[in-house]
Amino acid sequence: GKSDVVHREDILEGIWEAGIANGKMVAIATQFQIDIYVTTAETITKPGYGLEDILRMQKEYPDTRMFDYCNATNVMSFMMGSEMDKYVNWEKGKASFDSKEFIRFLEALSEIPFPKDPSLGRNQTIRYVDDMIKSFLNGDYLIYSEHIGNPMDYQQTRRRYENKAYLIGSPSRDGEPCFGLYPMKQFCIYEKSDCKDGAWAFIEYMLSKEQQSWYASEYQKFPVRKDEYFDYLEKPYGPGEKYADMVLSEEYRDEITYMCEHMFIDNFRKDTQIYEILIEEVQALLAGDKTAKETAKIIQSRVQLYMNE
Repeated sequence: GKSDVVHREDILEGIWEAGIANGKMVAIATQFQIDIYVTTAETITKPGYGLEDILRMQKEYPDTRMFDYCNATNVMSFMMGSEMDKYVNWEKGKASFDSKEFIRFLEALSEIPFPKDPSLGRNQTIRYVDDMIKSFLNGDYLIYSEHIGNPMDYQQTRRRYENKAYLIGSPSRDGEPCFGLYPMKQFCIYEKSDCKDGAWAFIEYMLSKEQQSWYASEYQKFPVRKDEYFDYLEKPYGPGEKYADMVLSEEYRDEITYMCEHMFIDNFRKDTQIYEILIEEVQALLAGDKTAKETAKIIQSRVQLYMNE
């Protein structure tokens, strides 16, 4: 419906698109963070890389695992996060996991050398972030994930990796830069609700300038309103005199906005059922019991059956 508080053009494009499913707006986030990947490998030095670049990186660093916890689940999530729309069309009710492109993806996945013990014996051990970053910068693994939720996060990340690693975003869709969108505090209205007017009033309040400005002034995640988002980038990192002189440089503000203009929501987060089918069926491929073509055929059948239900 129409609103006097918030309008379509008030919301960042990536946030709006993330709330659309099957051609309809079904949810809206009120905060967000940006998920990015960082690498020390010289193979990939900037956003816009693809599947073949990832394979080349692994071949150039054959003795180094891709991730700290390197197994089929997190590697597939990394490689497929922005690609699912190519194989799942909910508007037409069609899956295309039997395509040559997806078969090539499975072949690529089978070429990656996974450690026999992907947890490396640490599955029962608490690991601190500083230790994980130190291990990454020492070259123990190739890719590390970072989460940018506010201006201070970004400045610390940039300084941490300056002249040490590359901020490369996520694997690309069609050669364009890609950065993961993690929507937070999402709201929707239940179709059969008896309190739709009240629910809508609450969502309006959460998206109002007053509430979005409160997020920005209290060291929260990025607000989704354009006006408050841009205001947040120019504000000190937090309230009070302690933060008065701590603001982003224009260069850093431009870099964050560039990432926001190229955000996508990880499609695995949209449908965990398809994700589970993929993870389950690739195990036989990785064990050498099935070919990529056979695996793709089974995935196609199962996903299409699920979509038909």
